[in-house]
Amino acid sequence: MYSCVRTLSLCGLTGREIRVEADMSEGLPVFEMVGYLGGEVKEARERVRTALKNSGVILPPKRITVNLSPADIKKSGTSYDLAVAVSLLKLLKKIPEDAGEGMVIIGELGLSGEVLGVNGVLPMLIEAKGLGINSCLVPADNIAEASAVEGMRSAGIHSIKEAEEFFGSGNFIQEDIGDEKQGDGRPEYNVDFAEVNGQESAKRAMEIAAAGMHNILLIGPPGSGKTMLMKCICGFVKPTSGEIAVDGKRVGKDVDFPDDMGIIIETPGFIPYYSGYKNLKLLAGLKNKIGKEQVRESMKQVGLDPDLRRHVRKYSLGMRQRLGLAQAIMENPKILILDEPFNGLDKEGVKEMREYLLSYKEQGKTILICSHSAEDIEVLCETVHEMDKGAITRLK
Repeated sequence: MYSCVRTLSLCGLTGREIRVEADMSEGLPVFEMVGYLGGEVKEARERVRTALKNSGVILPPKRITVNLSPADIKKSGTSYDLAVAVSLLKLLKKIPEDAGEGMVIIGELGLSGEVLGVNGVLPMLIEAKGLGINSCLVPADNIAEASAVEGMRSAGIHSIKEAEEFFGSGNFIQEDIGDEKQGDGRPEYNVDFAEVNGQESAKRAMEIAAAGMHNILLIGPPGSGKTMLMKCICGFVKPTSGEIAVDGKRVGKDVDFPDDMGIIIETPGFIPYYSGYKNLKLLAGLKNKIGKEQVRESMKQVGLDPDLRRHVRKYSLGMRQRLGLAQAIMENPKILILDEPFNGLDKEGVKEMREYLLSYKEQGKTILICSHSAEDIEVLCETVHEMDKGAITRLK
């Protein structure tokens, strides 16, 4: 007995078609996977077996072989789990023999039978489209990425049982994503330092604070230039004259962005159709300085549940602000740049965040804050500068 479905591997920023073949025959009961597999792909054998069992599907005591072809390409990652499970379901006649034809299947499995989101779905599906494949089965968490590929019919599922139901009906029912596009809400920095006149002493004060690991608070009415100065230190805006240096490195010349810095400027932007944990995990993957446990711990520190599967688009304003704080602190940076960090938090939330920042300060870290709160000044800051009407005044 033989079955086959298609999936894709991610090679850099491009996808590569992979055939997942399954065969079942008489012989000693064994479940083998072959095809030049990395460690996490070899582990798929136990993930798939247990996920099927907990979904009500027991593998028979026969010889089962799964091959990921072509065998000259090393397979890594967890995105093959769902395709392996679907190939076995076909083998066991739990779904029609033609299930999965003309489509690609991507997704990781949890032991409960849950289908988990994976990275790289968008480039993989772009490759699939180039191969003439026009439909896909992906985790519900990745449906926004799949829907971004023009002409691709996408089905998002949460579990193996939903996969069985899908192949029984063949209905491509996508999760409702409305008219928004993935990535909406991410801030665009289209301002220029030339818009801030003067403020030489403010720039000097912030350079000294960042270099000397001092905490500093900027206060002043809206439009006085507080946020602009913070963007300059972060490297988001290039000054038209003068230089900004952090740890002796000139921003925009020696480095594009300062190292070891956590940032909240304006409204934190996240992918709206991912959970908070998935957003932070993707951000952590940019530098690969921390792992999943550190991401989870940062969420717990700001009062968020890393296991909450709710999409960020359904977060309250306070939850979004907490998530922004979590991304700022998760890599344990030496410098924190925080622009109105307590916006959207209730009284208890503000108290919790202040206590956390005080503990951060005691570790010898530098914190730069913009705030209109007198209590922030009193509780958190060693140095205070006020900006108003083009002038900078040191208050503390």
